[in-house]
Amino acid sequence: DKYGHIAGDIVLKQIARLIGETCNPGDIVARYGGEEFGVLLVETDKNDALKTAERIRKRIEEEKFVLRREATRVNISGGLAFFPEDEKEKEGLIRKADLALYKAKSEGKNRICTS
Repeated sequence: DKYGHIAGDIVLKQIARLIGETCNPGDIVARYGGEEFGVLLVETDKNDALKTAERIRKRIEEEKFVLRREATRVNISGGLAFFPEDEKEKEGLIRKADLALYKAKSEGKNRICTS
């Protein structure tokens, strides 16, 4: 918000790139809405999904984003849900991941939570 919409779009593009670089080949990264991303980790068990999510969180936290000649850092919160353990339908899976995201935000942000 401090830097405006254009700067926000630049940061979102950089975050998308960082997520894509951190994920495995075949994983799917998509902007879900506003400043949210969805990541589908293909052929990944819970343990590896948590490790990947934490690598993404840490990679973004460490990145310097230069906006108007000023370096700034951002952090992310993430929510994970697992197929088929948590939910077998895509809508329910997204809802559970969203609930986990809100849990991460309510627990202090800059963290990953599971459903």
